Amino acid sequence: MKNDLMRINTNLTNGKEREIWADYVKVIAIYLMVLCHFNLNSEIGKQFIWIFHMPVFFLISGYFDKGLPFSMDILKKNFRTLIIPYFFFSVCNLTICWVSPYLHPEYYHNGTILQSFGKAVLGMFLMDDVVRPYAFMPCLAVWFLAALFEIKITFAFLVTCWQKCKILIIPILLLIVILVYWHFPFFSIDSAGLGLVFYFVGFLFKKFSLCKLINNYSAWLLFILIFAYLWFVGMKNGIINIDGGEWGNSVIMFYINGVVGSICCIALSKVITIDIPFVAEIGRSTLSILGTHAFIGIVGKTFCVTLLHYSPRDFPIMASVFLSIIALIFGVYVHRFLYKYYPIAIGQIKRNQ
Repeated sequence: MKNDLMRINTNLTNGKEREIWADYVKVIAIYLMVLCHFNLNSEIGKQFIWIFHMPVFFLISGYFDKGLPFSMDILKKNFRTLIIPYFFFSVCNLTICWVSPYLHPEYYHNGTILQSFGKAVLGMFLMDDVVRPYAFMPCLAVWFLAALFEIKITFAFLVTCWQKCKILIIPILLLIVILVYWHFPFFSIDSAGLGLVFYFVGFLFKKFSLCKLINNYSAWLLFILIFAYLWFVGMKNGIINIDGGEWGNSVIMFYINGVVGSICCIALSKVITIDIPFVAEIGRSTLSILGTHAFIGIVGKTFCVTLLHYSPRDFPIMASVFLSIIALIFGVYVHRFLYKYYPIAIGQIKRNQ
């Protein structure tokens, strides 16, 4: 009980109590996401980390949903906190040093820079991070923001239906299943459809206080058992890629593994009984890390390839580990700067001076 109390501090931005373990969960997830992006050729990353590193983001988002019915206030709030940052970081990645030609030069074949710019702008509005002959996203990672926006609005509609007309839930869920099965790519709809289940599970975790069952005494055992399960069982489901609408060999195993993997991250976060302010701040800065880590990847990999003569196709995992840490630190300072001077860029309301 004492350790649990140590894991809660005050969120200085709004005076509300904050569950520090949730920040640590996001730190684990964002680090693994950046690491995978910096070392895409790693089979361990594709078959192991991808099992849970995005599901846990959806689950922890659902954990903090209040379960309110749809309203224009909810629409406006989520547009401000998710869609505005989506476009802000998309534009930044497109305009700051033209990151896309260096990150993915294949996008720029058979066309002029102006044509490629047009494709990037179109891809930004289509919110489809798969490369098409006619469009691509300049900042691939922010597909999550678009998908989360759609999940939050859909969930609010489902809450409204549950309160007023439960029968309407059936056609809504049926439409989601059709779009996911069809792999409808535009506006991240297929990704949102897959993530909705994890979001709902997170909501149930909060509603029934399930995370409190994972205490500091059982966390280590739970973490070890689940890690072993994911390694020996979870990886057998094949390649998981939510932003590409891929759930592996079995959609049932996809959801089981994703939820179990999320619990593994929660257990690991509860093992960390020391309150480390900067680490917790990384968890609160995931939005900026999501939008800026590609820049660090470009600069870091260019440095390593040019001066250290690393192979870009076989980039060392330890170099990726180090660059991922740098990306997290960089993202924290970007987040601090934006929060102080341009809070709207990260979905915050400007504070009174």
